[in-house]
Amino acid sequence: MKAISVRQPWAWAIIHGGKDIENRNWKTNYRGPLAIHAGKSFDFTRAELRDVIQGLYGKGLQETIYRFQHSADVRGAIIGVVDLIDCIPSFRCDSPWKAGDDPDYFCWKLANPRAVEPIPIKGQLGIWTLADDVMAIGILQMADLDNMLFRKRRGW
Repeated sequence: MKAISVRQPWAWAIIHGGKDIENRNWKTNYRGPLAIHAGKSFDFTRAELRDVIQGLYGKGLQETIYRFQHSADVRGAIIGVVDLIDCIPSFRCDSPWKAGDDPDYFCWKLANPRAVEPIPIKGQLGIWTLADDVMAIGILQMADLDNMLFRKRRGW
């Protein structure tokens, strides 16, 4: 499975807060499942915080940041999996999460976020491949979650 490191609070927002894109200054041809690694550093500048407080990103992001600030701040771990479904220039992107219309930036379109119990692991630059043992832990967690949901739907 492929993975990408994303700084907090953006990794949390992808898995839990409805963030449907990842802004990058490089494009990718990869499509498919992508593990989200919450990096060890926090990437939320004072200017961005001011913009959130003033509502420049919309009420949804304000609520997301509030929820993030009142949740566990996990860093240095895989926190979930999404499906990378497309990669388009940012000026063609209509997500409220895009970082602007810079023609040198790209919106990686994400779908189907699935959280896992944090799996501590060192991140890397770019898209990287998860080690088999880390991938197995995540798959077992998701399989267990699917099994619990199946049993709940069946009333078991």
